[in-house]
Amino acid sequence: HKAEEEAKRKAEAEAKRKAEEEAKRKAEEEAVAAIPPSAGSESEFGGNKPLKMGPLAFGAVLLLLILSSYNNTKKYYITEENDAVTITRGTFTPMGSTALITMTDVAMPETLKDVYGWQDAYRLMYQHYINQADRLLETPGIPDTAAIAAQLEQAFRHAPDRELRDAARARLVGIRSQIFIHRAQAALNRKTIEGAQAALEFLKEATYLDLSAEEQ
Repeated sequence: HKAEEEAKRKAEAEAKRKAEEEAKRKAEEEAVAAIPPSAGSESEFGGNKPLKMGPLAFGAVLLLLILSSYNNTKKYYITEENDAVTITRGTFTPMGSTALITMTDVAMPETLKDVYGWQDAYRLMYQHYINQADRLLETPGIPDTAAIAAQLEQAFRHAPDRELRDAARARLVGIRSQIFIHRAQAALNRKTIEGAQAALEFLKEATYLDLSAEEQ
């Protein structure tokens, strides 16, 4: 009789243990099911939102880069070292720059700045090319009119205002007139009918000489 009671007691204990384990398992499953999806889950909303916002964010960043690069091209830097003045201009990048010219015949602007405008830079370059033209004119011997004209053309292109542009234009027209006159004289020296005709054409060119539409 005692053996039957012991067996019954063990069976009831085993059944109770299994019932507790089953209840615990179900409770854990319900707890896991109640946890909301994480931010990185592939739910319909969470998975699609980055795809919708990605192109907009990329476009905004690209626009900022373009604007920053464009604004950088408007920046000029003027520095002096060993009596040489160097002009550097910003490139079409957010922060890059490139040297444009180094000159030994001009002085730094009276007002020093961290960043200069194009007028400041162009005024120095204009003066540099005018100085180069004057130096060629003062060289002993026959002036190299072609080289002088080339310097004056650069001065014309870099004139920061209308007054200086007109001054360079007048000097350039004068030099080009001399070139045509010299060519006419050389054609006459051939002492031929063809040479005389060529001389007339050169003189006509000098008479009606004007700058091209592009230079105007």
